[in-house]
Amino acid sequence: MLDYVENTVDGQQTPVSKYDYVTDNLGRRTNVVHSGTAFTQHNLVFGYNDRNELTSADRWQGTAQTTPTAAPFAFEYAYDPIGNRETFRLDDAQDPTIYAVNNLNQYTGTTDPSETFVYDPSQDESENDGNLLQDGRNDYAYDAENRLIRVEPRNPSANDYMYEFSYDYVGRRVEKRVYTRSGSSWTLSAALTERFVWDGWNVVMVLNGNNVTQSWFTWGIDLSGSLQAAGSDGLPDRNRG
Repeated sequence: MLDYVENTVDGQQTPVSKYDYVTDNLGRRTNVVHSGTAFTQHNLVFGYNDRNELTSADRWQGTAQTTPTAAPFAFEYAYDPIGNRETFRLDDAQDPTIYAVNNLNQYTGTTDPSETFVYDPSQDESENDGNLLQDGRNDYAYDAENRLIRVEPRNPSANDYMYEFSYDYVGRRVEKRVYTRSGSSWTLSAALTERFVWDGWNVVMVLNGNNVTQSWFTWGIDLSGSLQAAGSDGLPDRNRG
């Protein structure tokens, strides 16, 4: 079980940032305390329902829950029986944000004017397999196994990005190619492209398009007490190349 994550600078004993985690008997994260020089110390407290869905996330000033909450950071969530989010409330707002879903459990609307779900009204938004093909901003393409392989802006302009994805024989994503818009064409960016190196189901290294190391990962024991049986939830160390 992950206890804490600490980031330090060579030669300095005081951490730049540290995250101390507390979990309940079901392994759900209930508390995280932030410390270090990067930010003022504060405490995050999480709440769950009987289906293990996150229902609240509150930030407190300091480490004691008797201190005032640090706005804006008091979230409340409610869900329907299948797990779709029905409402969201921020900092005791009088009217919560309400979400609408269709029979495919896709969000179709919200009462928050700053959060919209846009679909092209002139064409089918999904194919026979239920994959989203377009949303008014991007076009999406999939392979025969319903894996996302391309995201492309519908009306690209200068400095926009297009993404392509590749997978191996067991479905692990092994490459994310990033293209930048130049004039009327796309140019592959080796610096932004990412290639993923796996150990079983754990990503252990990320390379760019020139095979230069960008990040590497050290994995710890997950909820099952092993390295991979329960999704490898323990990630005690991440380093940048």
